[in-house]
Amino acid sequence: MHVEAYGAPQGWHPGGTSYAAVVLNDHPIWGKLQDRVGAFGYTFTENLTDHAEGFAAGYPGEGYKRPEFNAERMMFCYGDTVDAGPWNPFDDRMSMDCDMGHGSSGGPWIENKNTGDPRIIGTISHHEDSAAGRKQFSSEHDSKAANTISTANSIS
Repeated sequence: MHVEAYGAPQGWHPGGTSYAAVVLNDHPIWGKLQDRVGAFGYTFTENLTDHAEGFAAGYPGEGYKRPEFNAERMMFCYGDTVDAGPWNPFDDRMSMDCDMGHGSSGGPWIENKNTGDPRIIGTISHHEDSAAGRKQFSSEHDSKAANTISTANSIS
């Protein structure tokens, strides 16, 4: 399978909130990749950063008090997500208490993991260690993310 389409908003630039999407061609014999390996749906929300029972998965190369962090095994964190900047209306990030460090970026944040309808609500972008604890961050998957997916699908 190869990449069919790529889409990113016009304003995409380093240092800002950005989204990108890749659409894969169906294989002539095997069909859709997601039918072979599985896929999650998405939840796109505007100004909704609080999700109960979020699940973050990744392959971190470092972490806190878990010796098995070696980037070779999938690890996870489980907990509620909250607004990362509740007093800053321009901060569209959400955060979760999580000790996964470098290497987990790009992993999904999932809600409803233990139901028949798990959905991606964010993507691990970075982590911070502070006196307040260890946290992971994601941009909220809002209309910009939904438009990116829609654009990528329309190109293919």
